[in-house]
Amino acid sequence: MARTRTSGIILLKDGTRNIDKKYKEERIFIRLGNASQEQAEQVLKEEIAKRDSIRRCGANDRHVFAGCAARYLIESKHKRSAKLPSYHIQLLLPFIGTLGIEHIHDGTLEEFKEAHRLDGVSATTINRSLEVVRSILIRAARAWRDENGKPVLSIAPPLIAMETENPRDPYPISWDEQDVLMQELPSHLQAMALFAINTGLRDENVCGLRWDWEVPIPEVGRSVFIIPESAYKTSVKHVAIMNDAAWRIIEQRRAVRDKDADQYVFTYEGHRIETMNNNGWQRARCRAAMTVYRNAGKQIPQHLLVTGERGQIITDKLREFMNDAVPGFASVRVHDLRHTFSSRLRLAGVSQEDRNALMGHKSASLPEHYASADIGRLIELANKVLDRQGTRTLLRIVHG
Repeated sequence: MARTRTSGIILLKDGTRNIDKKYKEERIFIRLGNASQEQAEQVLKEEIAKRDSIRRCGANDRHVFAGCAARYLIESKHKRSAKLPSYHIQLLLPFIGTLGIEHIHDGTLEEFKEAHRLDGVSATTINRSLEVVRSILIRAARAWRDENGKPVLSIAPPLIAMETENPRDPYPISWDEQDVLMQELPSHLQAMALFAINTGLRDENVCGLRWDWEVPIPEVGRSVFIIPESAYKTSVKHVAIMNDAAWRIIEQRRAVRDKDADQYVFTYEGHRIETMNNNGWQRARCRAAMTVYRNAGKQIPQHLLVTGERGQIITDKLREFMNDAVPGFASVRVHDLRHTFSSRLRLAGVSQEDRNALMGHKSASLPEHYASADIGRLIELANKVLDRQGTRTLLRIVHG
């Protein structure tokens, strides 16, 4: 990994670029893929301009959307999910940034929604942006006061109509699909994916897993990781149980750990990985889908196969073709690894109560599982997902 002539732009070993810059106490981190140096500099320039725009509006008029958005971000900066509102606010600013907070409603948001529909943005992503708008309006009406002690928004927050979503069904992968996908993943993502598929942890918890959360359980000969409420989606403490496969990965990571520098279990070139759903994951799942397609005796159209200096180039047209040719698997999500763990537990006959404990569902009665005897029993149950013969056929039925 090398820094380029512009501070904050990093050239990775595979030829791709990232932006990783601290600007006025705020981190700007963007994966750019195969962007040129000039393109990377332009993206960084635009990102800095967006943030400066928020600050200027916030300083000049707290009653316009941009000013209220700045206040919202300041109040939310210590939350685990603080990066997501910032992303959505940047999408919204060109459309409603200069509008008075009292003028924001479905009508003034329609231009934003229409523009993103035309760009092919999913209804789910649009709705996440609208939820940020809704949160800001609610705070402006209920919590924030102006210099005269009056609500910043003097009217009741309007209802914001959401887009109709068509959520994709979960796609638990089969053992054969798992084998193909793991072969295509780079080694650091392969370890993380195997850990996720054997613990059921979400993407953010695998990426954010910290060594100081590890608690040894001598009676069972291994440890657990206790993820605090602040780092877990359902705001409950979760005891992450590791079966034999997951434990081997932890031991492998421990063997290469720099105790003075590594806070996180899974790192890449000394840094925390922000998400598994990165370029490496997306390229790997497309290549894996190509393998599955070819193994079925089918040929990929030659015009879609583009070769560059570093081998096969995964173009948008190739992705689209594979999504249609191998539905489900060609667009398999990181979260589907969690679905796979859950499905394999169920197919192995693990009870709902124990599945809740292993998956970290809010309904699980966590204190009951602190005892070493209970942890030992849960490890045995988690090991059931390693039985390929016991789950292979039934997983095919789940896929339909």
